[in-house]
Amino acid sequence: MRAARLIFFATLVAFSALWSAAGTVHHVRFAQPSTVLVWQDDALIGQGEIVPLLAASDFAPEDIFGSGQLVSSIEVTGHSQTVRIASNTGFEIRAVDGAPLEDVSVRVVGVGENAQATESSGSSQTLFRQSAQTAFRPGSPQSQSITLEILWQGATAPRLLVTVL
Repeated sequence: MRAARLIFFATLVAFSALWSAAGTVHHVRFAQPSTVLVWQDDALIGQGEIVPLLAASDFAPEDIFGSGQLVSSIEVTGHSQTVRIASNTGFEIRAVDGAPLEDVSVRVVGVGENAQATESSGSSQTLFRQSAQTAFRPGSPQSQSITLEILWQGATAPRLLVTVL
């Protein structure tokens, strides 16, 4: 009799365990955070949700008068900087401190073989807005990037940020 009770309770526990396992549903979600990758002069300068763009003066030391080099004393007013950006979401390029942007422009000069450029309009502080991810097909991050040229007037480069939408 004792063995019959033990078998009965073991069977009851086994069926209740099977019953509860059959009702369990696991919802699995894989998420990739919004990220941009930014290259300048073929060097990765940042990745994440916000990436500051480096000014041209951050890469090359300025020529100093009297250093033994012949340099023009005439101030050059037009400058440019080229960056490549790959993203898994839309992004925009905007000024850091709300500086006026009337003398700054951005244009697409290249699109990778696995990339797409979908420029759209933004706010008054937005120079460039990519409304969708740059990746169009699977491939390396560099092949999924777009190349942008930033042009500005004046002696100092604008302080800009690349931010995800």
